Amino acid sequence: MDFKNAYLERTKELLKLSIGADTPYQETLKYLDDCFEKYEIPNQHRINVLSQMLPLITTQFTITAMQTGLELTQQDLSFELSLKNLEKQAAAMDANIEGIKEQTRNTKLKNDELEAQAADKLENLKEQNNLLRAQIAKLAKEQALAESQQRAVDRQVIDNRIIKSMSVLGNFIAENQAGGMIVPSDMTKYLFNMVHALIKNDITIDENKNFTMTKK
Repeated sequence: MDFKNAYLERTKELLKLSIGADTPYQETLKYLDDCFEKYEIPNQHRINVLSQMLPLITTQFTITAMQTGLELTQQDLSFELSLKNLEKQAAAMDANIEGIKEQTRNTKLKNDELEAQAADKLENLKEQNNLLRAQIAKLAKEQALAESQQRAVDRQVIDNRIIKSMSVLGNFIAENQAGGMIVPSDMTKYLFNMVHALIKNDITIDENKNFTMTKK
């Protein structure tokens, strides 16, 4: 696969991860739709909220997906090409070694000097082959590291979407409160649940159970 097609496939995969089912993006939209219906938010206000929120979310994860897709495509093609070249060299070296072994068995060298030279050449080829195999093993480790880094990038993409959704929802709550609307505790709870979901694997902290806000 050429670079362009590989890049497009990588980017498409990342974008699907960003907006697919059960993502914070879809859950946020569903939650907002439910709230709009539940509290009978006027259509014009819905349009205003969504028109401000959607470009912010989609622009951020689209840029992230494109940048990440470019980096991963470059890594994939580079590792794949290097690995194939080394494997071809190793296969050729193996064939060469087998040829020398077969030649040695068939001709039964009579001269000790020739036998010593053949043995030295065979040993040298073995050493070269071992070196190539060591390089292949090293490249395999680097590939594993690259895959680990990719998983970290994928995790970062998800975290960025959660953080962006939290920001949008937090602003939405603040704007409604500033406008004199009473924000339901479920909406606030949803925001804090998103925060807890983001950090629960990194630190130990109890979930907040009280979301009722009172005046001083």
